[in-house]
Amino acid sequence: MKTISALVLCTAKRLKYLEDCINSLEPNYFDQKILSIDEFGNHKFPNELKEKYENLGWELVIDNHQSKLGSLINSLDKVTSDFVFYQEDDIIVNLPDKNFILNQLDTTYTNRQCGWISLNLGGAQTDLKNRVYADLIRCEDNKILSTEEYFSFLREEEVKNDWFFEFPSIFIDKNIFQKNLSVMKNLGLYDNYSVEQNLTKIWFQSNMDKQYYKCCVAKNNLKEVLLNTPDSVMQFSSFIITLDPNQVAS
Repeated sequence: MKTISALVLCTAKRLKYLEDCINSLEPNYFDQKILSIDEFGNHKFPNELKEKYENLGWELVIDNHQSKLGSLINSLDKVTSDFVFYQEDDIIVNLPDKNFILNQLDTTYTNRQCGWISLNLGGAQTDLKNRVYADLIRCEDNKILSTEEYFSFLREEEVKNDWFFEFPSIFIDKNIFQKNLSVMKNLGLYDNYSVEQNLTKIWFQSNMDKQYYKCCVAKNNLKEVLLNTPDSVMQFSSFIITLDPNQVAS
């Protein structure tokens, strides 16, 4: 059976949400658990937290890159699994069944392999406040796998935005993630765009979309919520909650 590692990225200067984030990750779900800590400036990760999370089975990777890109590359080198669930410290998640995720990652659709699964619902030219749904409104037409509670569906590249390669809360092949991050580092694009924007550019410039597709997993009420209360889609139809009010998961 294929294996999945959890990779949680956090900064030592912002720890207020970390415990809730970690607690939301089921301990037996993952074959490996890595907590990547970027120590900005004088902000150090407390020794008592190091001991706490190591005792819970987390491998700690501590650096001071002061860079999401640097920390991701450094941490992925420690990953031994086939797939990675990449998460950040201000998100809590209610994970779909592991077998469902593994089946989806192994499912060929539109003559392509699954590149990654997002539990977020962004990456398209949506404006939900004004009822511009993009491909979300066609989620049921693009259904791939389903259960009584949730389903996976293809995301359409034709209506992508600059953050199509969105994260956190993604399941992705470790090698695909590493390859794209390495290309991004070598091209030196990071200073001009966000990590997600860079990865989106690389994904399409490298024609990765011809080999792999992106899909999302959402609750079965997604279309109903879109049509009735679109502003509440993330609250009622997704698997994640953003704890930091300054961040938006959409």
